[in-house]
Amino acid sequence: MASFLLDEDVPSAVGQTLADAGHNIAEVRSTALRGKTDEEVLAYAKAGNAILVTRDLGFANELRFPANAHRGILLLRFPPQMRAAALAAEIASLIVTLTDMDLYGNLTILEPNRVRQRRRRTPEV
Repeated sequence: MASFLLDEDVPSAVGQTLADAGHNIAEVRSTALRGKTDEEVLAYAKAGNAILVTRDLGFANELRFPANAHRGILLLRFPPQMRAAALAAEIASLIVTLTDMDLYGNLTILEPNRVRQRRRRTPEV
């Protein structure tokens, strides 16, 4: 199972949903990363071989965060007013369609009833 690091903008209910599916979860809120830069958060995730789960669109910028800068990014694109429980349920239904290999090294975008990916172009060295 995959390891995930939840960014500050992701509800804990999402982490619980991923944990219930058997994944390892850490949260930025419970580490010294709180308030750190995006680069520091992503470096921490990479060092821990974790996929970053975030709502921050800045992480989709491939010039700023190329594929070799991370182990994987799971970008949540849901309405901001969506309740945490509904968001967690939606993610639970989408995440089962993905394998660890789909997630690792790629930018995966989850939207209502939809999964998109920007796959790594070159293998990691």
